[in-house]
Amino acid sequence: MYFQLITDNHFYLNQKYQKLGFEETVDTTHFMPVVCQHLDLAVVNALRRIATSEIETLACAPDQIDVKTNTSQYHREVLVDRMGFITIDLQWVENQRIDGKEIKLFISEPDHPDQPFKNLTPSIVSVYVHSHVSAEYRNQPLDITHLCPHNSLLLTLNPGETIHVVMSPTLGLGRQHPRWNSGIVMYKFMTQNDQKLASDVLATEVPIETNQEQLNYLGREHRQPEAIILTFESIGKLDSKMLLQKTIQTLHDRLRNSRGELVIPHSQPKEVIQENDLSTPNFAKFKFIDEDHTLGHVLEIGCRDLLNQLIDQMGKEKEKLLLESLCGYRKPHPLDNYMEVILRVPESLKLTGEYQQYPVPKGLLIKAIDHLVELCDHLLENVDSL
Repeated sequence: MYFQLITDNHFYLNQKYQKLGFEETVDTTHFMPVVCQHLDLAVVNALRRIATSEIETLACAPDQIDVKTNTSQYHREVLVDRMGFITIDLQWVENQRIDGKEIKLFISEPDHPDQPFKNLTPSIVSVYVHSHVSAEYRNQPLDITHLCPHNSLLLTLNPGETIHVVMSPTLGLGRQHPRWNSGIVMYKFMTQNDQKLASDVLATEVPIETNQEQLNYLGREHRQPEAIILTFESIGKLDSKMLLQKTIQTLHDRLRNSRGELVIPHSQPKEVIQENDLSTPNFAKFKFIDEDHTLGHVLEIGCRDLLNQLIDQMGKEKEKLLLESLCGYRKPHPLDNYMEVILRVPESLKLTGEYQQYPVPKGLLIKAIDHLVELCDHLLENVDSL
């Protein structure tokens, strides 16, 4: 199976309606629709959940933005929203061993953070991050180009207008910040006209479908989309590409940690408890402490796909696999601090290589994790080319 991530940039609409002169572009620094081709929905949903709940970012929330002086044409609410375009490089802050809570950002008179900035010229002044925003850490200046890598336009000042803003960023997770809107999942279905366009690049006329024709997409019997579009919008935080990289890396690390605990118990911070039923061959229950349904659903689809591949290689008809991921969303636990994967695999299934040293259910789970880790590695390489 070939997995691919493509920066959408509305290429689908552009291709479909280019003969009508329709074209749409987006700023992929802060808004990046990514087409996930041949990726299972469980993996896409895992990336969405991680992006919206696990990626730490440093940003200024509205209540941390103090507009001290404002004689511009902007209302305070508009100014506060525009401050969301200031993207702070959390990795640089961590590398410098800086406590983000003690950083202060100013739009003020140059070299005088306590004085408002006034446009004394006869022309309109464009206020950019690198030109008009200064930063301090414990009363010492910080390099704004390193702290805030993107030189965003924040506002304009007419002659005589004044602005003075003081901001204090804080560290948070995903939706703790109101401007966080990452992780919208959309589906792109192939229609008859799309197929015609794809097969005949010289077609002079590709009619636009009616609503009814669009509903009759190919593969509708199984509701199989051509691709899943995952959007990353990160105004005021990491740029979208960095957010996508950190999201995939987080899933990769969680999978590797789970594998390490399966192979060498008590070697990782998160424990995996295995329970066997001696009366049922090839049955095992794995309880992942402090894990949730995000990883559970990915492991479930990974085990299913791997088992089907192995049975196909053995030249046998598909045998029944009873596989279930029990987690907080599917079946609440008395103590909602763990996720379970329950495996019962066919007795005829044999593993090879390094996996045959384990009981079959455990070996299958470890092999599935290895395949998922390889998938994450491939996706990370793919992100570099976006």
